[in-house]
Amino acid sequence: MARKSKRHRFPLAPSAPAPSTLAPSALEERRPPRDRRAQLEQLLAVFASNAFIGFLLVSGRIDPLGLVLLVAFEALLLSVVEAVESRFVPPEARADNLKQFLPARLALLLFIFAVILGCNLALISAVLKMGDAVLALLRDPSAALRESQILWPLGVTLLGGVVGAVRDLRRFRERGGGKLVSTPGWNAGARWLIVILSVIPHAVPLLGLLALGGRYLAKRSDRAARGLATPIAWWQIAMFFVVWSATFFAAARFYTSGLAGWSTAFCVAKFLSDAYFAGTLGTGKESDP
Repeated sequence: MARKSKRHRFPLAPSAPAPSTLAPSALEERRPPRDRRAQLEQLLAVFASNAFIGFLLVSGRIDPLGLVLLVAFEALLLSVVEAVESRFVPPEARADNLKQFLPARLALLLFIFAVILGCNLALISAVLKMGDAVLALLRDPSAALRESQILWPLGVTLLGGVVGAVRDLRRFRERGGGKLVSTPGWNAGARWLIVILSVIPHAVPLLGLLALGGRYLAKRSDRAARGLATPIAWWQIAMFFVVWSATFFAAARFYTSGLAGWSTAFCVAKFLSDAYFAGTLGTGKESDP
């Protein structure tokens, strides 16, 4: 009888709604819906764009300053597309950060962009010893941007953001309401992450491993507490620290390799961030905000 009571205690509770009726979390409202085709398109776009940036870097057509400018402007463009996209749905369907007046939202984005870019330019001058390039950018921004070879990649990013926004609005109309989920906004998160950590891009894989390890530990501990899995073995913890240490020493090696090492680390970090956001796009799995 004790086993029977334990088995039926929660299913019979009137206050426990069915999983299909549970309200989505704030993160689920921000994540684009399940769409394997869109996910594949995003992953292909990630590979193509990062391969093109790698080509520009290897061929000497872009330098570390150009890499930072590219990612910063991508973050700004995608966030602007998200803000404009949200104006095609009722106010109640927008995320909280998109409910403000559009000019105010755009002004806030420009302010954030200017602050982050300014910090990056100062740190690039100090850490990477590129003060002359930064001064040339400040003296004649238009000429510096033309020479940086980032206008074509930015055009591709803008086109992809508009296509994603059109797809989002079509899905919203097909659902007949609810919350608008923005693919450009989701992808902008990857760019903001990289541009914030641009001076220390070596931290991205390390932070990513810590986040994945912490999430795995939490899920495994929860399953073990419910009797659905065995407790975490010592060798699994040891293996994680071995992988993390190897990644740390590889990142340190890149860090001490001058501009070439920094550029390689930046490209790797950008690819990992883009691939993570594209890989979790619409999978329906839990993900850290």
